[in-house]
Amino acid sequence: MTGARDARSTSSITDFMITQDCPFELHGYWEELVDAATFRLLGTRLVEKPDRACGSPGQVELVLTADVNLRRGFREITVRASKENPVRVLSSFQMICGRVKNNNRKDFYEEQRRDSAGARYPRGSDPR
Repeated sequence: MTGARDARSTSSITDFMITQDCPFELHGYWEELVDAATFRLLGTRLVEKPDRACGSPGQVELVLTADVNLRRGFREITVRASKENPVRVLSSFQMICGRVKNNNRKDFYEEQRRDSAGARYPRGSDPR
């Protein structure tokens, strides 16, 4: 990656948010912080609602100048940063999804079964 991506240059946030017709239950969002120099995961933290798109389209580079409490696995950790020693991180939001909703469960699994069985294309018209 040569530079930070600007989240405002991508499509609008609503294009990447979960809508009412999503087949999965939405349990919230979490922010993932990755060290920009080594690309190692520093940790995650829960957020109420993201302020930009979820996933890689909303990934931005941040400079931490204060300590941040994060979660890594089951442990709480503190990323130490200061104005004299800032930490560059890549930040992206992810959705916490649950099970397939009851009203869509049968349709969702039926569609998955059809796709995996090769019924997506009629016989002889597979574009591969």
